[in-house]
Amino acid sequence: MPAVSARRLIALLAAAGLALSGCTGSETPSPGGAASGSGAADAVPVGDPQDTSTDVAFTPCGAGGLACTGMLEGLPYEVRLPETWNGSLLLYSHGLRRVDPARDSEQPFTPRAEVALGEAVGFDLISRTLLKEGYALAGVGAPEGGWQVDGALAGLGELRTAFVEQVGVPNRILTWGDSLGAWVAVQAGQTEPWVNGSLGMCGLLGGLNPNMDLALDVGVAVKALLAPELQLTGFSSAADARKEYERAMAAITEAAADPSGAGLTALQVIAAVTATPTQSRMSAGIGAEALGAALIENLGEGLARTTLERFRVEESLGGNPSTNVGVNYGERVTTEQAAAIDAGSTEGATLALVRQIASLPPVEADPQARTAADEEFPRPQALAKPTLTLHTSVDPVAILPNETLFSRWAAAASGQDIRWLNVNVAYPPATYPE
Repeated sequence: MPAVSARRLIALLAAAGLALSGCTGSETPSPGGAASGSGAADAVPVGDPQDTSTDVAFTPCGAGGLACTGMLEGLPYEVRLPETWNGSLLLYSHGLRRVDPARDSEQPFTPRAEVALGEAVGFDLISRTLLKEGYALAGVGAPEGGWQVDGALAGLGELRTAFVEQVGVPNRILTWGDSLGAWVAVQAGQTEPWVNGSLGMCGLLGGLNPNMDLALDVGVAVKALLAPELQLTGFSSAADARKEYERAMAAITEAAADPSGAGLTALQVIAAVTATPTQSRMSAGIGAEALGAALIENLGEGLARTTLERFRVEESLGGNPSTNVGVNYGERVTTEQAAAIDAGSTEGATLALVRQIASLPPVEADPQARTAADEEFPRPQALAKPTLTLHTSVDPVAILPNETLFSRWAAAASGQDIRWLNVNVAYPPATYPE
């Protein structure tokens, strides 16, 4: 998360936990049990969210109770406990993992548990800090890769039950996660009575259809300007989808290296119409070479989504859920963006390229597949629990407009009975250190 330092993020997480620890939603169960999100009786003991004790009794994992790591209903889980427990349990949901890796550095999907952000890449500063603050950490691995959430949601419930019955009764249970895990965490926070609050980081909070629609736009734009033979939907196999991904990546890589500059202009227009950032994790995007590197990295994520991920989505839903019918690509490019792109090319270049993208026949969705996707990823209900979301402004995978969609839907569902705090913490630096 390049826009927020590790120390700043830890402070935000700690503040979120402390703020949520004293809050309860209207659906918080009373001691003795309450109905679960599915309406079935929930006899799992619950604590008192108003209890401010900082030394709550628990059974250390592995000491005749729950093992620290293992399998739970066929899913891997992990639990880490502090020396002194403040009564709060943080249940973590990891981000989306592709079934079919896009890069050599990605590992093929296998269910794997994480207890905190950063654990997957060996960054344990966040987990160590939270443990020092007295939080109990736990996480369960999603059973399937890609856009699958039902198993992850069920896994949280199973892990919560095992923890309460074998480790200790939390006074507060907070769900948190990143990417697709942020959607899982926030959804659990709103639908499960035993959750007291939730935190989503860089979340795919718009759900499947809006994000896959935008990924489709990346494919449409690349097809229109760089790779006319590119197949957009209906892949017959994972190998077929990979072939199209590699075709598209070759096209944008060649465009970035075009000595005339016309290829880079095309990439900038593609980025503008698809809300793709021009800075990346590795490049500040300043100067032709750095800008090209950033766009290859970021557009590559969109292309992986609309090919490798799309194959699995279509396979799961029985058809293509995505569409660009009615999209006005010209409306997505601001006057300032067009002027900046034209300044490096010729006047009117941006408009001409946008018109070229818009000239392709629109892609229609399979109605049943689209409906199924909306049912699997429902819009938020009226917010009944404390909910905190964090997002970086440079994220090509879970783009910032996910926050806009979520806040719009949540406000509409909540009416006037909602309080918002929107803060822009920081933007990425203009230049990156070596």
